[in-house]
Amino acid sequence: MVFVLFLVLLLAVSVVAVERMAQMHELTTQIVGCPLPATEDLVRFNASARAYRTTDYRYLVTADAEGKRSALARFEELRTEVDKSLDDYRGTIGDREDRNHYDQLVVDWHRYVGMHDAMLSLSTANNIPAAAKQLNGPMRDCFLGVEQQANAMADWNSRVGVGLAEQEDVAFKFSKLLVFGLFLAAILMGGAASLLITRSVRNMLLHVRERQLAQEALRAKEQLYKAIVANASDVILIVCADGTVAYASPSVAELWGYSPAELKGTLALDMIHPDDQHRAQTFFGLAGDAPATNFSGELRLRCANDSWVTCEVVANDQSAEPAVNGIVMTCRDITERKLFEEQLAHQAFHDPLSGLPNRVLFLDRLDRALLRASTHGRSVAVMFLDLDNFKVVNDSLGHDSGDEMLVEVAARLRACVRSQDTVARLGGDEFTILLEDITDPEFASEMASRVARALNTPVQLKGHEVHTSASIGVAVSSGRNELPGDMLRDADTAMYQAKAAGKAHHTVFDPTMNERANERLELEGELRRAIDQGELRLHYQPIISLDSGGVTEVEALVRWEHPVRGIMPPMRFIPLAEETGLILPLGRWVLEESCRQAREWQLEFPTTPPLTIGVNISPRQFAQSNLVSEVSRVLKETGLPACSLKLEITESLMMVNPEATRAKLMALRDLGVRLAVDDFGTGYSSMAYLSRFPLDTLKIDKSFVGGLGEQAEADAIVRAIITLAKTLNLHVTSEGIETADQLMRLNDLGSDLGQGFFFSRPLTSSALHEILRHPDRIPRLSDTIAKAA
Repeated sequence: MVFVLFLVLLLAVSVVAVERMAQMHELTTQIVGCPLPATEDLVRFNASARAYRTTDYRYLVTADAEGKRSALARFEELRTEVDKSLDDYRGTIGDREDRNHYDQLVVDWHRYVGMHDAMLSLSTANNIPAAAKQLNGPMRDCFLGVEQQANAMADWNSRVGVGLAEQEDVAFKFSKLLVFGLFLAAILMGGAASLLITRSVRNMLLHVRERQLAQEALRAKEQLYKAIVANASDVILIVCADGTVAYASPSVAELWGYSPAELKGTLALDMIHPDDQHRAQTFFGLAGDAPATNFSGELRLRCANDSWVTCEVVANDQSAEPAVNGIVMTCRDITERKLFEEQLAHQAFHDPLSGLPNRVLFLDRLDRALLRASTHGRSVAVMFLDLDNFKVVNDSLGHDSGDEMLVEVAARLRACVRSQDTVARLGGDEFTILLEDITDPEFASEMASRVARALNTPVQLKGHEVHTSASIGVAVSSGRNELPGDMLRDADTAMYQAKAAGKAHHTVFDPTMNERANERLELEGELRRAIDQGELRLHYQPIISLDSGGVTEVEALVRWEHPVRGIMPPMRFIPLAEETGLILPLGRWVLEESCRQAREWQLEFPTTPPLTIGVNISPRQFAQSNLVSEVSRVLKETGLPACSLKLEITESLMMVNPEATRAKLMALRDLGVRLAVDDFGTGYSSMAYLSRFPLDTLKIDKSFVGGLGEQAEADAIVRAIITLAKTLNLHVTSEGIETADQLMRLNDLGSDLGQGFFFSRPLTSSALHEILRHPDRIPRLSDTIAKAA
């Protein structure tokens, strides 16, 4: 009976043990088949993050707006993919260590995104060099930190099966306690055999569990490595000691066009560019001399289609590892990055509009040229060009046309110089030319004349024929250790002297110009104060009708009552005002004061027709888009009739952009304002255009009037101008009349009006007031004829 009871107990223990073994077997089977989704999440994260960084490079060098919008959209798409992979990984976190790894990865990634946003701001502000420095410096280091953290997490996941094993161990211990209790009961009842069976079963289960866990860990690591290699954007090669390729990663097919089997057994040097093979042999030699050490360099490698890619290669000699037995080469394609770097370098040293070198590159070449010239006993020259009246083109035809003209000027300048010379654009309408290897200083002047002739040809802009010219300053090295900045400054100084001489000229620098430049700078500051403090005065020169002898018009002429220099004529400060933009407030004051004074004289000395006031309009004033509205405002505020205002413009101004000039003159004519061409005969106006302009008067330049009776050419020119004016139904005013003989000849030729010192010098408003009160003080033609008789 006892034996039967013992057998029953043994049977019960066996049943329980078999049941627990089945449970253990099922649990270990679950462990072996458990997938590792965290590994896939990390692979997706690495791929998206690297694509994000590559898009950073593309965005930085993309010039067109569509390309930048495409890159921004790609950023949002990749950022979403990164966030999705991080969220998916967070769902697999198993313990605190895994949580810490995950939090660090998120922090590192957000830091990189912050740097990315800062880089976009720099690029939007067109600070390309700073953006490039950010991208290749701090952002690169931060991204490497992100990759390192992701790889550390991948390694941790390879051991994730251990955590599952611990769960199984808890279940096993519980089972062991149950079996032990039952077996103890069996032992107490004499079941020594049952205890032996339990121990055997336990040892068997432990052995199975340990073996299965080890296999699962190895399988997980292999899967991780395979996933990383298969999805890597780099090519991994293993090169044997004899130089043949033993292994090529699958990515070689997509990136270089070879199949891995096709490369196996080929010589690695056959893939390397001939010019890089010596460097590659040195590179491999260094790696072989220091096993297990990384060596990096750049090599050009041949693709299957015979094209070349530039790769950043990291070599590590793993010959001591039996499974590798060779040098591991990790090749990253940096062809696009190198292209981007070249583009950034070009943008840093060239003008984006014209493609010419900029100031930085020009000064560098000038520095090198000066060094070579001092060594070989030669000279160099710098030409500084500033386009005349370029602002008129911008203001009348728009900045697009201005840019088109700058590109055309750049092309003409390049065509003028030799291959060893340099043409650069410093900005705006300023160009420089570096002439090297000069033996004769006159060569620079000859080159300046050649450039001037090249620029004289009109430029076609939006169907308009636009004339251009340049003021050119020339500085020639003297061999006294000149600095590049000093030569550029001297050429600039000479250019301003050329512009002051009447534009469309060239001037060679001499040391005395520095004194004049300093004086000019001082004069500019004084002129600003003069405008603000009311030191400017208007003088008025009467214009006489040759028929009646009466004062029908007056011309307003500005003077500067300098507190130290005294009364300064217009030629001392008007060109300076035009260059600096001070002509705008100065011209506005002249227009307002002239119209106010003219209206005051009309009310005090009424005549039929009313007294007309003539006001000169500078090119910069004329180019203002609000000129017509400004004239209208002044007429309304002063009460001067529009027909009593005659605006005088130069002949050369009309021809800068004839169509735009005609439109603005028509708008002024619609106001009722009268229009005159000042200094006629000194420019290059077209007779065809002249007939289309709504003009009232031609004013013959005093240089022609002064030659009457002495130069046959002057008589012929004046006669031709008067004949032309009468043909076009225009009035003629002769300027600069100084003698009775000139007055009588002009009357015989048919001039309508005259002005000059013969009648009166420019007068203050009070002095002219007396002339208007006593008009008999002005010499009359009849009196002159009587005296001559």
